[in-house]
Amino acid sequence: SGFKQHLTYLVFIMGVLYTDLVAGCAAGMAHDALLHPVDTLRARLDVRSGSGGANPLRAMMHEARQVIHSDGLAGLYRGYVLCLVGSAPANALYFSTYQACKRYFAASGVDEARMLSPLYDAASGLCAEVIAAGLWTPLDVVKQRLQASVAAAAALRGIQPQVLPCVG
Repeated sequence: SGFKQHLTYLVFIMGVLYTDLVAGCAAGMAHDALLHPVDTLRARLDVRSGSGGANPLRAMMHEARQVIHSDGLAGLYRGYVLCLVGSAPANALYFSTYQACKRYFAASGVDEARMLSPLYDAASGLCAEVIAAGLWTPLDVVKQRLQASVAAAAALRGIQPQVLPCVG
């Protein structure tokens, strides 16, 4: 009976709702479309030496002008394709895993008053982050290198057919 109950919970968790996946994917894509240029500027400023004492807003605006002058608006979206390729599935995994964990806790007999505890939200978030980070972290390293350096982008384009077929 215990095995059957655990198997039922496992099937329940694996039965992630399609809407959770789609919602996570859409949220990630909207987030990336709006904030990727800021992330690109941040990545470029992170690798620049000697900008620690500068006004952050002024440094960001100066970097934006430089990128737009040298590469046009497309320069602000360097690494964006890789971002979408990794972020959409990672966000879909995050949201669906989070909801699956919440449903698991609810189905495991935890009373409703205890389900409102931040502990269950934190546990669900931790599980979701571990799953999503396994996919997103390696891709994020490559994305930041693309954003930060034209030389890095050129080097990665040289290995594109073997390793990164979607980076353009």
